[in-house]
Order: sequence, then C-alpha cells, then structure tokens
Amino acid sequence: MKWIVIILIVVTVLIFFTSCHSNQINLTYKGEFGATFKYNDSNKIAFIGKKGAYVKAKGIAAFPDGGQSKYLVKKTGIYILDSEKNKLDLLLDITEQSRLSWRIHQGNIKLIYNDNHVLYRWDVAPLSSELKNKEAYNALDKHYFDAYSIDINTKKKSIIDTNKFELLYNESYKKCDLTRLHNDLDKIPLVDWGLILQEIKPKSDKKYIREIIEFKSKSNITRRAIIEQIISKKTPNEIKDILKKMESYYNSLEGYEKTKQTLHYNETYESIQKLL
Repeated sequence: MKWIVIILIVVTVLIFFTSCHSNQINLTYKGEFGATFKYNDSNKIAFIGKKGAYVKAKGIAAFPDGGQSKYLVKKTGIYILDSEKNKLDLLLDITEQSRLSWRIHQGNIKLIYNDNHVLYRWDVAPLSSELKNKEAYNALDKHYFDAYSIDINTKKKSIIDTNKFELLYNESYKKCDLTRLHNDLDKIPLVDWGLILQEIKPKSDKKYIREIIEFKSKSNITRRAIIEQIISKKTPNEIKDILKKMESYYNSLEGYEKTKQTLHYNETYESIQKLL
C-alpha cells in the first residue's frame, strides 16, 4: 500500500509539472534602438534583433500573478535587413553576451553599415557586478572594449582599431528610427527569423488551424505564422473551408465573448482571404 501511495504522488507531481503551461505558442520579435541605415542606401538596415517563442503558465502555476512563461526560443543577434527585397539575414548571434549584462541586453551597441561590412562596438563595458561571476568578467572584459567588423558575405568577424571605428561612427552612423524598422520587419516572413512552428513546437496542421478557427491563439505573430507556414500551402478549396468554419464559429459566439474576438476575427479572416 505504501508503494502505491508513493507512485500515485509521483504521477500526480509529474502530471502537474508537464501540464502547468499552455499548449499555445507565442512568438515575438523586435528591433532595438541603435539601428542604422547603410551609409549610401536607406533600403538596407543593420540592427540588434531579438526573437522568442514561449508558452504561458496555466492553472495553479499561473497564480497569483500569471506565473512564469516557459521560453522555447530566446535569441539576440546582429541582423541586416533589405527592406526593398523583404530579406532578413542574421550576421552574428550575441545571445550569450546579452545575457551577461542588462545594459548589453538592452542593445547598447554602436553599429556602422558600410559596403560589405557591418562594424560594431559595445557602447558600454559590463560592470563586474552585472556579470555572473569574476571568471566570466575576466574572460569577456577585453571583448567589450574592442571594435569588430563582420564580413556580410562570409560572416567572419575580425577585430579593428577602436579609434578608427569611432571616427567612422561619427562620419557614417545614420539613425533608423524604430517605427520605420518595425514597419519593415512586419513584412518579413517569420521563417526568415527562424520562427518555424513545426520546429519549435511540432503539432499537426489540423491543430494549428483549429487555433485560428477557435481563436485559441492569442498572439498576432503566431496567427501570422500559422497563415504563412500552414494555411498558405493549402488548396483554394481547403482555404475556403477554413474561412467557412471560422465564420461559423465566430457567429456561434454571443455577447462579450463575440465582441472580444471581433478584431481578431476581422484581421485574421482578411489575411486568409488574401491567399485566394
């Protein structure tokens, strides 16, 4: 009897921990301050970008303040964007550096975009108190005082003279405001960010489409990913069927619940309809 009780307790605990997060994925991306246009081309932008994918806490785990989300993807990098061709390219993953200091995490970095190179230098050096340990500080301290050049074609990084960097920065930096940057990023397919649904959280097409039909997905970016990566590959008749089911479900709602979903319904229905 004692062993049965222990087994039941273990099973209960396992069920709790495996079901304390939602099954609906939330995708995010954004550009940070400090983005710069290419010196002679305002259609090309270098910037610090962040992307993520997480599931929210649910049930008991969500109390009392919503709980802690579980991140499946959380990355920071130096990107270049060609807004004319709607093309995004990751030049350098700086996730580990950005985790070491809140100032680095906020994207305090100087960028220059010239010809076939992107040059960068951290705008502030991390404080020892901000790093996880003294060993990490000693290993990375010099890194944050150096300036670097990244070859866009090979993505190879090399150290450059800091004085030369500062002179070039004063001459070449052309600020790109966040409104312009985010408007351009909204046109980029989410696969270019590496935010691929079936790689991050594999589920059947049917389940993802159901999240669209029944408004289970609360994230605008996730709904966009479902449309881009799954629904767009369906036949015209299958897309029409999805729209029909979505309309039917929406019309079955009443009162506040229907009002709450109206904006999502109109935006999502229109986006899917454009595929026909």
